Amino acid sequence: MSSSTTASIPIVICGNTTRVGKMICELLLPEYEVIHFTTSYEEIEAELPAILAGRDPQSPNSYDVGTHNYNKPPVAMVLGRAFQPAQGEELREKCEGYAKGPVIWLVGDPAKYLPPPYGPDYAAQTAAQ
Repeated sequence: MSSSTTASIPIVICGNTTRVGKMICELLLPEYEVIHFTTSYEEIEAELPAILAGRDPQSPNSYDVGTHNYNKPPVAMVLGRAFQPAQGEELREKCEGYAKGPVIWLVGDPAKYLPPPYGPDYAAQTAAQ
């Protein structure tokens, strides 16, 4: 089956910068559709229960990243390398019971975190991982 006939897998990403987030969203297409992106742990903590339930989180923080198609609940939640594994576990526990189906939780390796400024290949390398 070609990628043009398969539905993209809806995911949520919490990353460090919108510039890199936008590039990663584009690089993940068509296999993955980033339906929501944020750069703040506090924001994703408040917004994720609604998103997992397939609802618009009505966020006052509007990033021009991702599709904002909340009709398709995410099947994966990705925290970038700027975040700690303990934050991923805490978020998973707080959001238990909101998802309409199983959710894969991924947390980048903070040991591989590189602070800005990012090189021209950073987004491509991150998306490939």
